[in-house]
Amino acid sequence: MTKFKLVKAVRVKALPGYRLDVEFADGTGGVADISDFVTQVHGSMVVPLRDETFFAKVFVEMGVPT
Repeated sequence: MTKFKLVKAVRVKALPGYRLDVEFADGTGGVADISDFVTQVHGSMVVPLRDETFFAKVFVEMGVPT
């Protein structure tokens, strides 16, 4: 059985085009493009994210981009 260790996010910044610049506790990081999720998934929890001003309010809570 493979064990996975969850690495917590320590910093997140919204970028244009529904992308997130994320840094993790182990020093790794990168840019996650979630534009397909934001623009193509339907549901009351996703719709507000389409407002780029709201999307830009992303922050880290308990190691997770929120």
